[in-house]
Amino acid sequence: MTDSPERSTQRFCVLQYPGAEPSCAVGLTDLFARAQQVAAELGMAKTSGLQVEPLTLDDQGAAPGVIFVPALTGQGTPDPQILEPWVAALRRWHAAGAVLMAVCSGTWLLAMAGLLQGRRATLHWDQAMSLAVHYPQIKVLPHEPAVDEGDVVTSSGSLAWQELGLAVLAHYWGASLAVETHGLLNVPLRDEPLPLSPFQPRLDHGHAAVLKVQLWLQDNRAMGVTLDDMAACAGLEPRTFLRRFHASTGLKPTEYCQHLRIARACHLLETTQRNVDQIATSVGYQDVGALRKIFLRVTGFALSEYRERYGLRSLYRPIALRGRS
Repeated sequence: MTDSPERSTQRFCVLQYPGAEPSCAVGLTDLFARAQQVAAELGMAKTSGLQVEPLTLDDQGAAPGVIFVPALTGQGTPDPQILEPWVAALRRWHAAGAVLMAVCSGTWLLAMAGLLQGRRATLHWDQAMSLAVHYPQIKVLPHEPAVDEGDVVTSSGSLAWQELGLAVLAHYWGASLAVETHGLLNVPLRDEPLPLSPFQPRLDHGHAAVLKVQLWLQDNRAMGVTLDDMAACAGLEPRTFLRRFHASTGLKPTEYCQHLRIARACHLLETTQRNVDQIATSVGYQDVGALRKIFLRVTGFALSEYRERYGLRSLYRPIALRGRS
């Protein structure tokens, strides 16, 4: 997408496919409805196209101009065979001129369609390594909130539909509409962009057995695994595995696991209200002191310093319900 706003009456659609997160379609419908309200107050003309509609395989309408691809429900790797009809349709719509906007793990469908080869993309860090392993020709940037390649846009986080929807409003109807609609949504803004991931594992070494272990460790978050477990996953003797893993990744298996755990600790400090004891337990450290020491060595920050710099400034506070008397 370019920066210059342009009024539009083209179709804005949300792809309906098996396993799509339903909150994306519901949320975008509400966002555009609120934008219509703001547009009316601003006295804007030509807003008949200011709506989103569901897009199915048997769609008979005009060619879509922008297609939002919702995130997938669940955390596993999606099945290409199940999704092939929708992937093929995305390929056709893209060739006809549609801009494709993937919400978080919706990036998988664009990758399956072959639309991200040799390009940059993002999605939630929990799935970034899996995508990079399956599609090594894609430069995966999990700590980028959004990556705009013009004809395809990818984003990180299952609620990224908010930012993508607002970006569409700004692009087609102007920044004023996007800013005022954002105000109605009450979406908190982060004061400072997130840092680059403290751990960028090597995935281009070409050793399939090592890649298998890397993906396995990512899936189980390197929790409760031993050298023998990793060697068994690779189908190698422990000494052979240790040598090959170090040669491929530049790290010993224990160091690699530490880096994965610290990356998750960073994510929890950035996005949650958990205290350090809870975070230590969540990433597999029973001793908070050990986490503090390793965290400082890997990131260069103390735990409190990292949260102060990159954590959410405005923490969510749920409404205090009185309950029935």
